[in-house]
Amino acid sequence: MWLVLAFFSLAAVRHGGVIERLQRACAGTQLVGCSTGGEIGGFGVSQRGLVVTALRFERGRIDCASWALAHAADSKAAGRALAAQLAAPDLRSLIVFAQGMDIDASALIEALADGVGPQVTISGGLASEGGFLVGGIALGLGAHVAVPAAPLPDGDDGISSWTVHNACLDDRRAVAIGVYGDGIRVTSGMSGGAQTFGPVRRVTRVEGHLLHELDGEPALEIYRRYLGPYAADLPDSGLLAPPDDAPALAAALLAALRRPWEAARIRARAGCFSFSAFRQRLAQAY
Repeated sequence: MWLVLAFFSLAAVRHGGVIERLQRACAGTQLVGCSTGGEIGGFGVSQRGLVVTALRFERGRIDCASWALAHAADSKAAGRALAAQLAAPDLRSLIVFAQGMDIDASALIEALADGVGPQVTISGGLASEGGFLVGGIALGLGAHVAVPAAPLPDGDDGISSWTVHNACLDDRRAVAIGVYGDGIRVTSGMSGGAQTFGPVRRVTRVEGHLLHELDGEPALEIYRRYLGPYAADLPDSGLLAPPDDAPALAAALLAALRRPWEAARIRARAGCFSFSAFRQRLAQAY
C-alpha cells in the first residue's frame, strides 16, 4: 500500500477544496499530514503551498490511526488510544502528527512510549497554525502545488492547526503512522539552537505542562519584574524577555500563550518575519 505524506499551508485548507481534491485523488492509499508554517522542497520555501510525497515499501507494511484530541487534558488518552490501535510485535516505528494549539505533547509521547515499548522509535511533530505563534516547517521530496490566498471564513480567527488522515481533515486530532516488519530499520534525529543561560531556578509549582512558580514565586511576577517598564505594555510586550534568564523566557512564553491574541494584529506585525522576507534579506546579504 502507498503512504502519501501531505504538508500544507492554511491557505490550502481554506481555498477551493484543495485538500478535498487531494483526498479524492489518494483514495485507496494511506494519506497522512498536517498544516505547516512553511513547506520546503526542491522548489525552495513556500508559505502558501502543498507538498506531497508518495512512498511504497518493498518490505514490511504500514498502518495508520487517528484519535480525537480536543484539549491538552486529552493528550494522554489520545496517546494511549493510538498505541492500542497500532501496537504489534513487529512494530518498528511510529510517526506522529497532532494539532499544535491545545496539547500537552509530553503527555502524548509518554503515553505512546508506554503503550508500544522502548524498542519502537517515535518521531513526528505538531501541526502549525501557519507561523503566527509557534511556526513549523515541513520538508517534502515530492510534488509542490502553489495555493492562492483565500479570505478567512466567518468566525475563523486564522489561528488553528490541522491534521489529515484519509478522508478526515480536523483541527482537533492526532494521527500516527505505524511502520512494521523485520526488514525495516527506522532512525530519527533532531537538532536545536537553544543554549542554557541565566541563573538556575527551582520549579516549585507546575500543573501538567503549565509552569506556575519558580523558587516559590509566581513565574509571571518574575517575568514582570524583569520586563520593568515594558510590563505596562503587556500583552504587546509579551514576547520580550531579559537576556541571560531562560526561566524568564519560559514564563514569558507561558504568559503570551495564555492571552487571547488578535489574528489581524499578529499578521500585521509578523509580515517582516515571513519566509519570503527572510529569503530576500538572505539574498541581499550574500
